[in-house]
Amino acid sequence: METNVIRLFILDISGYTRFLVNTDLVHGKETITDILNALYEFTREGLVLNKIEGDALFFFSTLMGKKELCLLSKNIYKYFKEVILKTVSEKHDTCPFTLCRHITDLSIKFFIHEGEVAFHKVCGFDELIGKSVIEIHRVMKNSVNNDSYILIIDKTGKYSEKYEYIGKVNYDLVSLAEDAISISKLKRFMGIN
Repeated sequence: METNVIRLFILDISGYTRFLVNTDLVHGKETITDILNALYEFTREGLVLNKIEGDALFFFSTLMGKKELCLLSKNIYKYFKEVILKTVSEKHDTCPFTLCRHITDLSIKFFIHEGEVAFHKVCGFDELIGKSVIEIHRVMKNSVNNDSYILIIDKTGKYSEKYEYIGKVNYDLVSLAEDAISISKLKRFMGIN
């Protein structure tokens, strides 16, 4: 089996479970689908979508490095806020569901890693396999107390967490929380609780 060193990139919507549990399923599904489609269209250049994982898009790249992916993450975050604000402005007065009032509670997290992987076919789908794939998925369940950040796995990273079977994973963290302030200001301005 041939292996490759590639960059792994996951964007994960924060607040997804709370959002879907507290809204009409059909309407919530349509809104989340629209958001994921918009993020995919914005993100796909230079990246290959490996799979959709519920509220997350799992990409890989042989072209972009960690720095480019970090910059892309910041741009995606800004675009994500625009999509949310557009949805709120279009549906705030006309939507009968509480969903549109809570859409601004959604945020986004990014995970970046570089490592050796292999591809294998499972049921006709190309799947990524390797320790790096496991690591990036494990760090999604971390102790970071923030809904908007970029987590970059790096052996020399400032932070670390220990995970069963794989041990300590070091990472660096870039908070995007300051950018979320504009959404909370908009909510107050529009009278959305």
